[in-house]
Amino acid sequence: MTEVLYAEDIYPVWQARIRAAESSICIFSPFFDNLLVDLLSDTGRVPHSRILVVTHFNVLALVENPAQLQVIKALLGHGVEIRSLSLLHAKVLLTDGEHIVLGSQNFTYQGRNNREVSFAAKTMTHDSRFLQTLHQWADSAEPIDMDLLNFLERRIAPLAKRFSAARAEIEAELEASVVELARLNEAEHGRKLDEQEQHSALKLAGGAAYASIGTISSDSGDYETLLVEPGHDLTE
Repeated sequence: MTEVLYAEDIYPVWQARIRAAESSICIFSPFFDNLLVDLLSDTGRVPHSRILVVTHFNVLALVENPAQLQVIKALLGHGVEIRSLSLLHAKVLLTDGEHIVLGSQNFTYQGRNNREVSFAAKTMTHDSRFLQTLHQWADSAEPIDMDLLNFLERRIAPLAKRFSAARAEIEAELEASVVELARLNEAEHGRKLDEQEQHSALKLAGGAAYASIGTISSDSGDYETLLVEPGHDLTE
């Protein structure tokens, strides 16, 4: 078995494996977007009827990300089979029943910008426990049909708008809290500096100035020096 580790965007490897597939394509992923539709637009010799996508069809997750429902509908419309497996969190591409690519990267455009790690194996023995588990997952997953998607689509749309508004409000409140905490920490830092200055035996004619030892990088190397705190001046 030839194996390669990637600490980068795995999309080009997915693309090459899918184009090279000869008989079947199976994808396990809890999250995906139109990247998966684009990825499966060029499947070489494998017809869409021989493609299976196994996901965790979580209705609450669809409220947060309603676009995934549209992607599922698009894939079903192209003849791709979609199944749901509870608690699925794996991200795996399995081609021809033996070629494996797995890792942390979801089949999403955002995933291409994240810090992800992946593993690609050229071939895997058919009797391996890992491969057997993947086949068991695929067999036990429940099919998702278009009627269910159409039913949920009408109900999810208004809920998704409410969720998006609530999420924006929560994010704004949390961001304001972080800013307030930084302000309080800065004020506390200033209070401690003032307290130290009051107890110091060294008094400057121009008022107190605060600095600390820090490291500076230069062409000749790193060296330690006295760095003034923001808002203070040591040159007067």
